[in-house]
Amino acid sequence: MSVVNKMLKDLENRQAAPAGLQAEYQPPAPRRSVWWLFGVLPIALLVALAYWLIPQWIQPEKAEVSAQVEPVRLAKPVERVTEKQVEDAMVQIQDVEPQPQPQPQPQPALAQTLVSEEPQEQQNPTSETATVVEDKVPVAEGKLSISKQASEQDLQWAGLKERAKHALAQNQFESAQKLLTQMLHMQPQQHAVRLRLAELMYGLGQVGGAKQLLQDGLASFQEEPSLRLMLARMLVGEQRQTEALVLLKQHQPSILAYADYFALRAQLAQQAGELSLAVQDYLLLSEYQPQKVEWRMGLAVSQDQQGEVEQAREHYLWLRHSGKLNSSLQSFVAQRLSALEGQ
Repeated sequence: MSVVNKMLKDLENRQAAPAGLQAEYQPPAPRRSVWWLFGVLPIALLVALAYWLIPQWIQPEKAEVSAQVEPVRLAKPVERVTEKQVEDAMVQIQDVEPQPQPQPQPQPALAQTLVSEEPQEQQNPTSETATVVEDKVPVAEGKLSISKQASEQDLQWAGLKERAKHALAQNQFESAQKLLTQMLHMQPQQHAVRLRLAELMYGLGQVGGAKQLLQDGLASFQEEPSLRLMLARMLVGEQRQTEALVLLKQHQPSILAYADYFALRAQLAQQAGELSLAVQDYLLLSEYQPQKVEWRMGLAVSQDQQGEVEQAREHYLWLRHSGKLNSSLQSFVAQRLSALEGQ
């Protein structure tokens, strides 16, 4: 009973205690988590850094795009050289420093010079030499006959050449034509004889025959530039410039031996509007003969027409300071330099 009494007494004492001293139950305070320190904070820092850097990356790109789309100031239009100006300039330049005419029309009176130069002949033994060989060296009868025949042809050739010279000197052009024809028949590889005969026939008015003679030569000797050049000049004389240009474009000779070939082809190419070919040929001529004003003028005008402003200006300046132009050409060059200025 004592235990029960103690418990009851203790209960009474608690009930008699002041209300403010009674303990109330409070749940324990939650622990502060640090996950935000390692998760949210870095993300926030990255967002802030990106917000600060991205405008600096975008701005240069915007500036570059702005520079690209900025309107370009157009240069002053170049006053193009006219065909009339080109024609006048090229005609006048021929008077300053004469160049070979593109269309030779020999007259009968001038035909005396057609065989003034010795044609290239093969150095075959004469009949006397053949006799010596026959005495000293035993040879077959057939070979000896060939040697004698070749020697007889050489003697006949020499006789025809002398007779042709005499006929031309006496203005006996029909006789000279026959003799040259016989010479060419004997040795068709003699291009000088073919050219002289064609020139003589052309001067006598036998234009068709002269052209056919050259065409026959080209059929057998396609790589001979002199035949192409004379035939092209005859075509130009008939106002058939396109055919002449096609003929000259089919072969590329050496500039060292055939400057006239390149000069005529460049002129025809310029007239036909094939400016790339004209510039190419005039450039070769200018490098081969840099002091000839006609080559420089042709090159400057062709580059001017093609729109190669800097190159054309350079050659125009050379022409202006060359001291070889007349007043009209000086005026033309000054006009073109003024038109190209600032471009």
